[in-house]
Amino acid sequence: MKPLRTGALAGALAIVAIVPGSAAREAGAAPKYRSELIELLVDVTATSHIDWTYASDHLGDPDTSWQYGVGEQLIRYTTSRPVRLHAMTTNGAYGTPKLLIHGRLRPGRARAVVQRTAAMTQHDPPPACEGGGCGDARRFEVPQRCGRRTLRTGPADFDFEPRSGSLEVEIPASSNGVYKACAPDSERVERPLMAASFAVPVWQSERIRGLETGDRVTLRGRANRPWGCIPPSVKEDTFEKCETATIKLVVRRVK
Repeated sequence: MKPLRTGALAGALAIVAIVPGSAAREAGAAPKYRSELIELLVDVTATSHIDWTYASDHLGDPDTSWQYGVGEQLIRYTTSRPVRLHAMTTNGAYGTPKLLIHGRLRPGRARAVVQRTAAMTQHDPPPACEGGGCGDARRFEVPQRCGRRTLRTGPADFDFEPRSGSLEVEIPASSNGVYKACAPDSERVERPLMAASFAVPVWQSERIRGLETGDRVTLRGRANRPWGCIPPSVKEDTFEKCETATIKLVVRRVK
């Protein structure tokens, strides 16, 4: 048996050392970045429901004027023509978001209506005593001009929030300034029931990434303001409101 030469032994050891190292590098390699540009048609149905209470100073005091009111407001927003969105889906490599909304290719058309009901009670103390007699306190319902109105509105806006995995949808529909004599608004005082728009998170937006051309998916979202609010209680010198916003998206991939 011939002795193994030193050079050959070194070469054999080098081969043994290289093979495990290559496998380790392959196992730890970062995934290859992949992306795809897609187009979506989105139909939106959204609602904003608000319960409110109002009480002025001296609530319940028989010798002082005060007001007390309760009511609710419902806004319905619907698209008559869907919004066309440009979006990009990725595999999330290198920390990139898995869904990127590039913007609207076509804004679509939408309609928003508001329905408000209200009841306001006015209490007036007895008039000053004159001629040895005093009148009675007056308590009466303040007339309200509420009902249904059509709101000015525009297209919904979309944005993906990668940390929460939600698709934020902002609906531009506001009842501010629409009612002049329907509580809690009056001709002298305006108490807005909502901001100029309301944003509602839509969960499970990850399902959009799995759509093939022609497929569709329905997503739903819900939000309360303030967070976890309950129907407001009646307190002296307060105006309290609780809003529940809901949204439904029907998303169809067209490219």
